[in-house]
Amino acid sequence: MVDMLQAVAENIDEALIAYDADFTMRVFNARAEDMFGIKAADIIGKRFLLDKAQDPLWSALAPIIYSSLAPTVVRMPEVRGTGEAVKVILDDPRREFIISTHQIA
Repeated sequence: MVDMLQAVAENIDEALIAYDADFTMRVFNARAEDMFGIKAADIIGKRFLLDKAQDPLWSALAPIIYSSLAPTVVRMPEVRGTGEAVKVILDDPRREFIISTHQIA
């Protein structure tokens, strides 16, 4: 499933980040690299636990992976009945992200 997700990720114009239940980074496409200034090779296969939130490598992703760390979070309607979506708003610089979470097998 990760290979198929990676193939999709490489061919879309949106940032796509996927991690498993243990917070091990599985997919981080080129758009995500551009958006967060992180190379996929630096994080794929590594676990992003909350204690890394202050680490310069991971800090840009912290409020995205752990939305409770974001200054503003707005819950959105359920996405296709299987997941949840939130809008995360960051202050410096001001950016908005819509994050949809779904469990994949």
